[in-house]
Amino acid sequence: FESKKYSLFQDKDKPWRTSNSTFQSPWSSYQPPNNLKISQFFLNFKIKEFFSNLRNDETIRLQKQEIEQKLKDIVISESDKINLNEEIKLNKVRLTWLGHACFLLQIPNFQKDLFEYKSSNLINILFDPIFSQRCSPFSFMGPKRITPNPYLFEELPPIDVVCISHNHYDHLDYSTIMKLGPKPLYFCPLGLSHWFRAYLGSEIKVIEADWWDVLENVIAPGISITFAPAQHYSMRWIHDRCKTLWGSWCIKAYSQDNSSIFRYFFAGDTGYRACPGSNLVCPVFQEIGEKLGPFEVASIPIGAYAPEKFLSSFHNNPEDAIEIAEQIKSMKSIGMHWGTFPLSIEHVFEPPQRIEAELKKRNMCSSKFLNLKIGETIEIDYTKI
Repeated sequence: FESKKYSLFQDKDKPWRTSNSTFQSPWSSYQPPNNLKISQFFLNFKIKEFFSNLRNDETIRLQKQEIEQKLKDIVISESDKINLNEEIKLNKVRLTWLGHACFLLQIPNFQKDLFEYKSSNLINILFDPIFSQRCSPFSFMGPKRITPNPYLFEELPPIDVVCISHNHYDHLDYSTIMKLGPKPLYFCPLGLSHWFRAYLGSEIKVIEADWWDVLENVIAPGISITFAPAQHYSMRWIHDRCKTLWGSWCIKAYSQDNSSIFRYFFAGDTGYRACPGSNLVCPVFQEIGEKLGPFEVASIPIGAYAPEKFLSSFHNNPEDAIEIAEQIKSMKSIGMHWGTFPLSIEHVFEPPQRIEAELKKRNMCSSKFLNLKIGETIEIDYTKI
């Protein structure tokens, strides 16, 4: 198996590449994160939270109990789970939110002999999978799940393709990748394939992509995948900031008779606005809409944005999520990146509430931007596209 070879040198036609073989979000709407200020803020916040918990205040205890009860309501029940191995009609696609930024996209496989190890009619594509209890380099500390996995890893169908948006721990999880093993075909941003080869072996099938790369018929005939930009950054350790690329993924699949096209947009992690209230917004989403849209479905982050004065540049808020959906020309969008790991200080239920409020403010139908339960599945009919 051979993937495309890249040279990570500066390119005047690719402003996201820098002179020192790193990458950047090349828009005025992006402000690099000040890790010192952010760390100081969250440290102070955690200290206050710790002493607040020590008070054993009855009001605080009741508030926690109420939140824990409500958290159960945003995850599907056992009785609502479906068999993810069950075949679907050839004119449909199935999309399941598995929590945080993890989605399972299931597309009809028109050539059953394409994948020798399975008999299902499904091509199973997993985006930014994480089944661990923490999104952290450590098993004993770091952001811990506040809601359970809606499906056990063992309940997943055989995974054919894995798409990774960037190398942050809540999007590239070592334990989950080890469970998936070398069998799937992996797509990752520039500079990240060495990570997969280091842990899964040199023979692993992994394809690196640069922004705007279009890979036709690599997954299967009639399916193309495009790596598109996002306003973000990469960092796994303090010494490797922006040494690998980040971005979003776009899937385009034709129906069996080529009469219909299904397009899916996975935003990964992204910011949109330089700072709260600023008119400096990222122009790339309009470009994505013009070049690759319209999209039948899009997965767009709506959480982990507070305090906005620190995080706005690389984590959009719910209102800007709707703006992104409009600019990429998404017919139906799904909010993600909330309700799973406590990565910021907004109230856990605030993101979907702000989505609902913004939809009402814009007089938009609630079906335009969905607040799914974790584990919920939607199906899209090709013939209605």
